[in-house]
Amino acid sequence: MPLSVRSRLLLGAVVTATWSPCRDSFASMQDKDIYKKFLKINSPWTMTDVQLDDSKMTVSVAIEFRGEPCCPKCGKSCAGYDSRVRTWRHLDSCQYKTLLVASIPRVQCQEHGVVQLETPWAQDSSRFTALFERVVIEWLKEANFSAVARRMKLSWDEVDGIMSRAIARGLARRETCSPTRIGVDETSFQKRHEYVTVVTNIANSTMIAVMDMWPAYINAVTRHLPNAKIAFDRSHIAKHLGDAVNAGRSTESSTRSC
Repeated sequence: MPLSVRSRLLLGAVVTATWSPCRDSFASMQDKDIYKKFLKINSPWTMTDVQLDDSKMTVSVAIEFRGEPCCPKCGKSCAGYDSRVRTWRHLDSCQYKTLLVASIPRVQCQEHGVVQLETPWAQDSSRFTALFERVVIEWLKEANFSAVARRMKLSWDEVDGIMSRAIARGLARRETCSPTRIGVDETSFQKRHEYVTVVTNIANSTMIAVMDMWPAYINAVTRHLPNAKIAFDRSHIAKHLGDAVNAGRSTESSTRSC
């Protein structure tokens, strides 16, 4: 009795004599229902096929749009224009790379022109599903770019694109605020001594700028925030006091030796 996609994945993709050695198409409702539940594919999108390729170690899930075409910007019904086949990488099914393949319609809107329909499983500019990108972002919190790219089998540019899209989504959701306390500092972000200035929002009721004693920071705050109080970082104050004490000791030692 032929095994389902799920059974073959769990058994390490055992190939029986009744199947092709390269690619097999499985139309059992159980297999489709499993991936439909995993991927949360709902109307007007529908899953049409699940294919497992043993030679490439991939599972391909075919998806079609079966609804009334509407402009994604204004929501008005539009005439169909054409469609384009696109592929997204999803989270692996055991040791098999999982790919979503769908023909994405484009519509002709009188107001917005030719527009492509949005997909519920991925961002328009991405070739990865939202769940896959979420896992990559979680890994980036634990490891560097090279390690994440190696473990997820991605290029450096692909990891950078996933991170950039996550940052853009976060900035779009962030509410505008008027901070009353800010921290100003700089940090290196590469091994070649390249630095960026970091401004941090510190919640409180008094307008204070916390920084080191670099003149450029002081000039910038006094020019753009004339009513702000400047609070210097204690570590820098301690350093300057230490340097002053050492200079005093050196001067006193030189005077005594004379």
